Amino acid sequence: MKRCIWLALALGLAGGCGDSRGKGPALQTALTETQARLHAATAEVAALQNQLAAARAEINALRPLAAKARTLPIRIQRRQPAGGTNAVYQLQNLSDQTLAVRIRLHNTLGNYSKSLTCALPAMRAAPPFEIGATNDWPTATGDVLEMTSQGYDALTITF
Repeated sequence: MKRCIWLALALGLAGGCGDSRGKGPALQTALTETQARLHAATAEVAALQNQLAAARAEINALRPLAAKARTLPIRIQRRQPAGGTNAVYQLQNLSDQTLAVRIRLHNTLGNYSKSLTCALPAMRAAPPFEIGATNDWPTATGDVLEMTSQGYDALTITF
């Protein structure tokens, strides 16, 4: 009985287990078409990888410019007024647009702090915004000015 089953299996496999006449050329055509599509997809992947590498290189080249664009365009100077006892900090906007700036002042030595908000006008010949005794801030060594404005990185200066 076992021999009959093996014989039937062998004959079934030898015969192709069904009607496979005429399918060889169609299968070969399908294989050729699939290989062509695979080759085209591989070429497209390579082209996209090249585009990605070029985009990454361009991004890396633009990083310094982007960092510069986010730098808060304010000039800060410490000035001793003529005949005055307390110095003042002068803030001047270097951009062509008015900047709303939030300023946090604190002194690392005296452990006191204050916050101000001001609108610095666009760069022009007008006097700069001053922080000092008129703003109830006695300037001193150890003063830290932290300035923020929307769209820019924070700017911190220590005196």
